[in-house]
Amino acid sequence: MKKILTLFFMICLLISCKENQKKIEETKKYIVTSLPRYIEDIKGDYPIKYEGDNFYFIYGLDYSRSFATNIKYRGILYSDKLKEYGYTGGIEIGLTDLDITAPVLYVIANKYCSTMIKVEIEGTAEKKAKEIFGNKVTLSNDGSTTEYMHKTIMGKRGKKLPFEDKVGYYATIVDYFVDDLDKIDNDDIKKKTFELAKFIYDDMNYVTSLQIYVRDNSFFENYNLVYQSISPPFIEREDIKTILNKIENKEKISEDEKIKLCEVFYKGGLDFDISPYRKCFIDLSEIKSNEELTLDKIDVTITIDNSRGEYN
Repeated sequence: MKKILTLFFMICLLISCKENQKKIEETKKYIVTSLPRYIEDIKGDYPIKYEGDNFYFIYGLDYSRSFATNIKYRGILYSDKLKEYGYTGGIEIGLTDLDITAPVLYVIANKYCSTMIKVEIEGTAEKKAKEIFGNKVTLSNDGSTTEYMHKTIMGKRGKKLPFEDKVGYYATIVDYFVDDLDKIDNDDIKKKTFELAKFIYDDMNYVTSLQIYVRDNSFFENYNLVYQSISPPFIEREDIKTILNKIENKEKISEDEKIKLCEVFYKGGLDFDISPYRKCFIDLSEIKSNEELTLDKIDVTITIDNSRGEYN
């Protein structure tokens, strides 16, 4: 009798799990298909130019109950636009249940629009950085991004603004990968750093402490370091898993595979203390009011650190 009851409960549990998974998939589909019209409804409240987007989940929805919160399901939403701008964070979603109401969709829509304010600025600067340095580059602005900043940076791009009208960040962190640190041309790095600084200062109209961390292929040979540098939602992506397996097995990876890794690395979050690097630095906030930005007026310094540490 006990065996029969146990079997009965197991069957019921299996059916319940299948029904719940079906409900999860229906909820995900409802969110990605409904979200665009809610964004259309609120986009006028934000300075972004929303012309449609394609949404999909890169993580979850997964059941994730915690006693500290009433959130039961968590997931990360992604989109073609976020990918286009190189954003690796996604839109985090937390749900108390799987019955999606209009207020929940408005919350997600607002999260998306708020994220795009930052992403459009960083993506534009990173695109220019890739034109200058190559595709093995990541860029991140350190500091909050307000709607006013977006209106100044993106809304007045290309217009020459006086120093006092420019906006700013604490720092802009660029990770730039080369083949061999010992073979790079310091003068070339300085010129490229200045070119990016001039674009940020003159074209995008913001000041920042621009910090270029130049690293080499040894970074891609350290499995733990690479693994910890990848934004979590992308670790289980099949092509990324394949690259990680090659690194773990001490196999060489191609240039295209290195670029793929750069595309999913944390922005501004790589651990530079245990990876050899050279740092090129320009502080744009020290430019005098209305002074032309020229290379000879900026102290572009190269800091060399070839110490090698272990990542455990």
